[in-house]
Amino acid sequence: MKVLLAITNDAAVREALRANAGEDDVLIAESSVNDAARRLIAIRADVLLLDDGPGLGCAALDTLHAAAPHTPIIVLSSQSGLATQAELRKAGADDVVIKPFSCETLRLAIERNMSGTASEADRPAPRAAQTLPGEYVLAQHQMALRWLSRATAQRNGQTALAERLAEGALDIFDAVRCAVLLDTGGRIRIAASHGISDSIRDTLSLDYGSGIMRCFDQHATLLERGSAPAGAVRELEVLGGHLAAPLLRDGRVFGALVLGEKAAAATYAREERELLSLVARSASLLFPPAKAPPAAESGSTLPEEPAAAPEPRKDGISDSRFWEYLSSRVAQEIKNPMVAINTFAQLLPRKYDSEEFRGAFSRVVQKEVQRINGVVETLFAFARHPVPERRTCSVDDTVRDALRSFEDELAARSITLETTWENPGTQAQLDPIYFTQAVHNLLQNAVEAMPAGGRIHVETRRKNGSAEIVVTDTGPGVKPGDEEQIFLPFYSTKERGMGLGLPIAHRIVQQHDGQLKVLRTDSGGGAFIIHLPAVDAGDAGLAAGKAPEQ
Repeated sequence: MKVLLAITNDAAVREALRANAGEDDVLIAESSVNDAARRLIAIRADVLLLDDGPGLGCAALDTLHAAAPHTPIIVLSSQSGLATQAELRKAGADDVVIKPFSCETLRLAIERNMSGTASEADRPAPRAAQTLPGEYVLAQHQMALRWLSRATAQRNGQTALAERLAEGALDIFDAVRCAVLLDTGGRIRIAASHGISDSIRDTLSLDYGSGIMRCFDQHATLLERGSAPAGAVRELEVLGGHLAAPLLRDGRVFGALVLGEKAAAATYAREERELLSLVARSASLLFPPAKAPPAAESGSTLPEEPAAAPEPRKDGISDSRFWEYLSSRVAQEIKNPMVAINTFAQLLPRKYDSEEFRGAFSRVVQKEVQRINGVVETLFAFARHPVPERRTCSVDDTVRDALRSFEDELAARSITLETTWENPGTQAQLDPIYFTQAVHNLLQNAVEAMPAGGRIHVETRRKNGSAEIVVTDTGPGVKPGDEEQIFLPFYSTKERGMGLGLPIAHRIVQQHDGQLKVLRTDSGGGAFIIHLPAVDAGDAGLAAGKAPEQ
């Protein structure tokens, strides 16, 4: 019998894991890492299965390692890239299984990580040194190439470049500390560092006559503390350095990249030493051409920063981050349903005779297919820009149409609906079908904000020539500072969803010459208000079927 603890906030993944568990296995599912940590106080799990949903993934590994230091962790990841897998392993994952996975793949991963776990005393310390697998080395090279590409596009001064080099080296090599040394008027100082004290950073000054820089002047190759000359060893000890690579341009050494020990207490593999030399050589070409140090001159001051290169096009950078975030959300929202569908489809031939399984198969697969279709429909709704066909409509009737679609869901979720119709008969120029979608999205946002139940209040009124629709709920509300961001595409603070409901509602309201805003309330909770130009009863308004110029 195996005890498996799954940490996932997605129902589809939980269903798939339960269906895949052996008859003698015990599967316990928790929706948050904190709940899992509390559960681990009372039970001893054989394997932890960590989903990579929002709020989980790498951020959860440290907490789980602390709660169960001798229990293997298998991450179920939506991202198939080697760089992502390498980051998860560096953060402490014992194994990574890509979603959607086969039942056999998951079973083998569990058995592989349970081997040799008869007792805690036999278990190695967490994150023990391991031989680097080929895919890990490849992922390191991919990370290095990605850093080099970004640094090439964004270089704007040697100090900023040194900072980026130090940050990149930490990520690529999983080092606990790092320093970039640069020539500043004939003296070698720390231009950027991580994990090194301020006193050392501000006071350390090296020269070419001894130590690290003399070694590099003689032989511009990788330097390791265990085999370095005595003078270089002392300087590396001060820096907390384990490896150092020279920065070399036009045949002259002008600095060094120094790495401390690895975070996982492992030694640097041969492939990592070679990669460090490659990164240092590539980074050297990004720095401004080296200047000869002033002859026999002491007390030199730091040179001025070189003129900043033209800033890269911000739209290109923003687009890159936008599509990276979009792909992550789409992968999460589609691959999780595919986990359930794939698992049940594989188990069907083996469990077909079970009426209970056939019922679960029908229920789960249909629900997850609808979920995938919902993702596609949401993306389609965001991508298209239909022109509203407006006519004079009752605001109250339009809101009631939106409310009718929520009757069953509100009852199932223990949510009470309250309505206030202050000015019956208020009219506005609306496309009733299109505008109903905006109100529907506001209501859906309120419902999802209250998973444990609550109260929604919908109010319509007329004020200063405007028709107003106010939707409030007793959920957690909008965090301070998020008021503007919540209307940005794909921005979401929820565990699930594409983050398009509010942006679509915002766009629809704007197309109706209105405004959608967040309201601040004294009682907390979420509150949104729609302002629309009201139409007087005697006003002919716009001709039916025609839309104003946008």
